[in-house]
Order: sequence, then structure tokens, then C-alpha cells
Amino acid sequence: MIARRALLAAGLALAAPQAQAQIALYEGRLPDGFAYVRFANTTATALDLAPDFTDKISVGTEGPNRISQYHVVEAVAGKTLTVAAGGGKASFQLQPGKFHTFLITQPGPLLAGSLVVDVTQYNQLRSKLSFYNATPDCAQAGLVLEPKGQSVFKAVASLAMQTRSINPVEEAKVHATCGAAKLATLDLGELNAGGLYTVWLVNEGGKPVTFLAQDSIAPYQK
Repeated sequence: MIARRALLAAGLALAAPQAQAQIALYEGRLPDGFAYVRFANTTATALDLAPDFTDKISVGTEGPNRISQYHVVEAVAGKTLTVAAGGGKASFQLQPGKFHTFLITQPGPLLAGSLVVDVTQYNQLRSKLSFYNATPDCAQAGLVLEPKGQSVFKAVASLAMQTRSINPVEEAKVHATCGAAKLATLDLGELNAGGLYTVWLVNEGGKPVTFLAQDSIAPYQK
């Protein structure tokens, strides 16, 4: 009961300002046997997902609409979980005490994906920036700060991620790289202390594109 109340409190914290919500998300230790998982749609098909551990989740095909909230799953040790969509079903296992992202790479009857164990760290005096190379065909991706060209992330493998803490800034612009190719500039805007920001690299129309999203957590459902 105590564990459930703690998770409900974390979910309700989303109604508070973003930084406070993320403190609840990342500073609080998960109860034994619990884990978090979210879904990221890297395909060109909008999907209504039916996980076997929570209600239906819809993920779109443009920008942050591709990314779901984190969802709490209990008693994950040794358990195989499933998610269904478009007549297909995919299975995966979670690690207790960890945050995970399930990258959906194939829609429809051949529903398939790749599970990433997220690196999580939180410092309420700094910003947390993550970078996901959510493309199956970009073997080495990077993120570069403009205009001076400082490397923020480099050598991020396909279907993998990196994260780091950075100083808060009032304005930031970056561009991603895929091998030798340079992508369009992405305006991150203001990066606040305690904020959790993610740059995603995905394919759209056969071309790699980037967008910015923020992490969040869905209220726990028992």
C-alpha cells in the first residue's frame, strides 16, 4: 500500500510545474520489483497500442506525439510483457528499478521494436539533455551545439541513447549528424534548471529529422 501511494503521488505531481514533476519522477526510488517503460513510434503509421499492463496508448507520427509518457509496471522480474497494435504483437522484458523506452520500428502484423534501458540522472540545479538515435539505418549519430560547433553527443549507435547534465541556458540551438551528413538546425529554446529534455532523431519520409520532447510520467494504475 505504501508503494502504491508513493507512485500515485508521483503521478499526481504532473499537475504541478514541470521541474517539480520531474523531481518526483527521477529522485524518488522505485519500489522493489517496479519499473518504468514508455513507447516511441519511429514509424510512419499512427498506432493505438494495447499493452497488457495498462490502458490503451496512442502514439502519432509527428514530433513529440510520437513519444508516450512513462508507465509504471510492477513485479517485472522474469515477466514477459506484450504490446499489441495493428493486428501484431511484440514482447519484451523489463529490468526492476530501471527506466525503459520501447522503440517501435515495425507497425502492423509484423509489429516489432527495440527495448532501450534509459540512462537516468537528475540534478535540480542543472538541465538534463538526452539524445536518442531512433533510426535503424544511421549507424553513428551525434548532436552539435551551434554556432561554435561543440560536440554535445557523439557516436550514438542506431537505436541507442546518451544523456548528460548541462548548465541551464536561455537559448540553445543544435543540429544532429548522421555519419557525415548534417541535419537542419533545431531550436531548443530555454533549458531550465531541473528540466528534462530529449532530442529525438527519427526518419520521416525517408529522411532523418530531429525534434525536442520532454519526459513525463503517467499516473499509476493499480
